[in-house]
Amino acid sequence: MRTATASPIRGDWATDGSPSILGHYSLADFGELAVEKLNKGQPLIVNDSLADLAPEAAKTFQDIGIAATICMPLIKEGKLTSPMAIHDKVRHRWMDVELALIKEVTERSWAHIQRVRSDAELRSTAAASAISTPPSKPASKTARQPWCKPRKR
Repeated sequence: MRTATASPIRGDWATDGSPSILGHYSLADFGELAVEKLNKGQPLIVNDSLADLAPEAAKTFQDIGIAATICMPLIKEGKLTSPMAIHDKVRHRWMDVELALIKEVTERSWAHIQRVRSDAELRSTAAASAISTPPSKPASKTARQPWCKPRKR
């Protein structure tokens, strides 16, 4: 399996009082445990970043306002493609139902992304086909009129 080294965060939703975490991060900044777990396709589950992680990794999480997280990896074609996470700004003991929810959301999000890409490819192909195919010659006026019958010769 190929390993990921960088992780851009392109979108987020934050509750009042929580900072946005948009930005570009090195996966290694989140610690060896994050690199190991996520690249193996296993979720990173942190209930308390200060207690569960090495100090350097805990600092990375703390610097962006995260005390607890579940980071669910999405492995496609042997590569860490798109981790998705849920965070809490305070310590939090994650329940199995929360783990199941983030796993389901991650899988469904990937399926949606694939459908959107597929639709875009179809539109692009159809547009290219319309541009490169000359319009067909219309049938004669007589042939288009249902009341006109061909003459016998």
